[in-house]
Amino acid sequence: MKTLKVFLVLLLITISLITRLDAQTPDFYPMDENLELLQKFYKTDTLLVVFPDSEPISAIDKLATEKFMFWGISPFFHYKKESDIDSIDLKKNIQFFGPIFKFQKEYSELPVKKTDHGFLYKTESFNKENDAFYYVNENASRLYTCKNSGKAINQFYSYGVGPYSFYIFRNAEIVYSGFVNKDLSKENINDLNRYRENYFQHKTLSFFKLNIAKTLNVDSLFNFSSKELDKYVINLCDYLEIDTNNIKINLYAYADRIDLQKFIAAPLWSTVWGRCVGNVLHTTQLDLSVVKHETAHSIIFQKIGDNSNSFWGEGFRQYTDYLFNKEAYNTDLEITKANIEFLNEEILIGSSKFFNHTENYCISGVFVKFIVDKIGFPEFKTVYSQQNIEEYITEKYKISMTELIAEFKDQLKNQTLPKKSI
Repeated sequence: MKTLKVFLVLLLITISLITRLDAQTPDFYPMDENLELLQKFYKTDTLLVVFPDSEPISAIDKLATEKFMFWGISPFFHYKKESDIDSIDLKKNIQFFGPIFKFQKEYSELPVKKTDHGFLYKTESFNKENDAFYYVNENASRLYTCKNSGKAINQFYSYGVGPYSFYIFRNAEIVYSGFVNKDLSKENINDLNRYRENYFQHKTLSFFKLNIAKTLNVDSLFNFSSKELDKYVINLCDYLEIDTNNIKINLYAYADRIDLQKFIAAPLWSTVWGRCVGNVLHTTQLDLSVVKHETAHSIIFQKIGDNSNSFWGEGFRQYTDYLFNKEAYNTDLEITKANIEFLNEEILIGSSKFFNHTENYCISGVFVKFIVDKIGFPEFKTVYSQQNIEEYITEKYKISMTELIAEFKDQLKNQTLPKKSI
């Protein structure tokens, strides 16, 4: 009997160890931490963006494409439909944007093949509206950012492509990432669906599908988060004056920041604790402050709309904190007053320099409140989703962004901070 008990204990320990080993971080192919191919592609005075004749690039996609430059290279973007390009154009660096199956010709070898309604990778079809792929060729003269529909989200810019030369997306998920040459004779590909299946354990809440790293205490984290997350969604929607219908959030909680960044292909020299792409959230462990931050981004995206301008996107998210806690606004107001020199027109119109200072999150939140108070919350939500806040204010109030910033600064001077209790 004693021998049987010892055997059972050893068996349980062995199973536990095997489960833990299965959940270890997958052996990802290393990223290009310096984004050399992408930087080489963008290192030009004029960048030609070509779209299919039957699917013109939208104003929102143009805006997202031009705001993607985060390392300081800023070429002039020239747009042409496919039938307008000539032999001289073909000597330039070209970004092909739009459904690959709607382009009439082929301009370089690709690791995917066109189908009637999408593309094929090896034997796997990607024909859904929200399927997309990214590929930069080996000499960095051709870049493909090809989503199957102009209505789909821009997964390329939301994730920040570049550390790998090839990605495939489905909805807001990375399906494959890695390096592949044009004829598939050499490839180092991360199969994200397979990695996720081995790495995560799954739980469900009313609004969330939780995917928690197996190496964490899954049951304890689930019990803790279940008391908070659904309630937060209900309260936030109430504050935002929207319903909770059809809100679904797919949340990945990683064991640590390094694992998170490997899964979403964020260079390890950067620091990413959380990321929201559409209805998919990535967080380190299950830090509720990070989860709520990214959840607010997702709810705004799902129920109000997207905005590729980081100042307005982060500012609106920051503003949601004030709806729960007035003291959050007072804290941000104090930081804004102390760092008002960071606010300028360049930041306001969406420069990547927004991320140079963490104080800009506070400044953008206070500024969004200023705009909401000025134009009203329903109107703000409308122009936010239309991505034309600056144009709306300029047209309605006949003022420039420089004048708007001056008005904001004048108002700040008249706002006093409440005395802190001792």
